[in-house]
Amino acid sequence: MKVIFSVFPIILLLLLGCSKPPVPEKPMNLADSAEQHIITGLLLLDNSKLQDAVTQCERALALEPKSSSAYSCLSIARNDEKLLAKAKETIQSDLDTFRYHLSSIRILDIEKAKEHYKKIQNMQLNYLPFYHDKKSSSYFLALTYFKNLEFEKTRDLCAKVFKNKDSKYINESRLLWKKVDRIIRALALSEFTVTAKKLVLKDKIKRVDIAVVLEDEIALSKLMKGAFKADRKDLVRVLSVDILDHPNLPQIKVFYKYGLRGLEPKVISSKELFLPDSYITRADFTLLIEDIVSQSLGDKKLKTKFYGNKSIFVDVNNDSYYFNAINTAVARGFLKANINSEFRPHEFLSGVELIEAIAAIKKEIR
Repeated sequence: MKVIFSVFPIILLLLLGCSKPPVPEKPMNLADSAEQHIITGLLLLDNSKLQDAVTQCERALALEPKSSSAYSCLSIARNDEKLLAKAKETIQSDLDTFRYHLSSIRILDIEKAKEHYKKIQNMQLNYLPFYHDKKSSSYFLALTYFKNLEFEKTRDLCAKVFKNKDSKYINESRLLWKKVDRIIRALALSEFTVTAKKLVLKDKIKRVDIAVVLEDEIALSKLMKGAFKADRKDLVRVLSVDILDHPNLPQIKVFYKYGLRGLEPKVISSKELFLPDSYITRADFTLLIEDIVSQSLGDKKLKTKFYGNKSIFVDVNNDSYYFNAINTAVARGFLKANINSEFRPHEFLSGVELIEAIAAIKKEIR
């Protein structure tokens, strides 16, 4: 009996080793093909619809379980290097190779991404479905540089893409070029901390990040203490429950202590909360910077300077609670309005707008 039981695991392993590969599912119609789902998945990735892209790539793998391109697509959607390795193992064509390298550029670190970029540039490529040309690799490498705060290189690669009229990513590259060019000019206005530089990547800024970066950049607690001529020992408000154990509590306390508008706690379902992870609007940010500047300069008239004036913005009424603050922010160069006279008060503040405003505030209070 002992011999039989000792042999059984070996037989089981042999059976498992000889198990048949998964049988591909049959397509339901002409458009239900692996390549079509890969193309759709890649398009969805470009529109940041990650879960929908996962569904498409998984369907491609169900139809063709050894599709390298499907693994490449799925690796981007899931940001998974193991899937990328699977894509490399199953390469069968130049198209698979191209997509593998392109996916590598999108999810690997900058040094590895540059190596994959070089390999694409050395490939002899004809027309490839969906991506069309090598310029798409320049666009995705530009995005990788952007994530790594290498803005000059990002701008150069974007220019390389949109100068080619046949590139699929010509519009995206032009938009990224404009964004990065603005960031470069904004960062040249002043010295900034690493945290502030990272925030320029964001299209919207959390309330807690505003609290931290203002302390880092303009020493807000010290500035307010000087403005009030003496340190306030007691908080203006009792700290709300959602920040009691917050790692950035020291910076948040400043806003409770001095009652600064724009970042004050909000009442939600009869509870007062700071909401550290919610995003700040452009209107609320103008209230905050108006308060900071008026308090630090001792200019009480600043908060009423534009009362009674006709609004110059098509989306801001002169009886809005933020009317004076918005006019103050624009007049002093803290924030900008659109060319078509829109201020966009309820849109979220972006990282580059924050940097530009901080540079202007530093100049104002010094």
